[in-house]
Amino acid sequence: MLKIRIKSVSGIAPGLTTQAHWQQFSANPVFAQTEVEVPKLSFVPAMQRRRLSPFARLCCYSLNQLTERNDIATVFATRCGDLEKTDQLIVDACQKQPLSPTQFGLSVHNAVAGQYSIFTENKQPSTTISASHDTFHFAIIDAQTRLMQSSDDEIAVVCTDVAVPEKYTSYMKEQQVNYSVALLLSKREGRELSLQQNAATQEYQPPQNTLPLPQALQFMAWYFNQQAALSITSDTHQWLWRHV
Repeated sequence: MLKIRIKSVSGIAPGLTTQAHWQQFSANPVFAQTEVEVPKLSFVPAMQRRRLSPFARLCCYSLNQLTERNDIATVFATRCGDLEKTDQLIVDACQKQPLSPTQFGLSVHNAVAGQYSIFTENKQPSTTISASHDTFHFAIIDAQTRLMQSSDDEIAVVCTDVAVPEKYTSYMKEQQVNYSVALLLSKREGRELSLQQNAATQEYQPPQNTLPLPQALQFMAWYFNQQAALSITSDTHQWLWRHV
């Protein structure tokens, strides 16, 4: 079991940009749409901002809203990454078209981590996590482990995904929503939570009528609702959050 202190959170999803929005969402965690309008990234130079994909914009926005520090270690997390770019590269390869080195460089999962560090001149270590349905939770474990082993007092986690192209939706067992969630983990400050990880007893079968939200959004709904506990199940794991 991990003991985790969360100093602050931020996030963006359809209709959700402020803490008040997330508070309202926690009472009824449903989305009427998947798209989200990303506010202007004023901290990113205009020339570079125009080159950012919707995925990269979401990620940079939520992390920038989380903390004003630009010297903080980070963990970036995404299940599918900037899949629109990857999908186009696959199509080009199948059609025997030349592949763009720039597009390939921006399609890898840790591309946004590099871009963000350049924008903010953040020279602290960064990792990128991708672990299927459990990406959010393994990012939390990675961040807390790094925090415990370092002299730093804080570390930032940002989990971002966008709705996959229609050809991939049959592989998904969760709702497809454009979102980014960021958490600031601290050694000494913030709300203290516990996270318990158990092996799933059987393969997870999502409800037929409504797929569950991505794990990061389930966590945010619980975090603002402040219920006693939250249980999240995937194909391989059961995650149990509690207030300490």
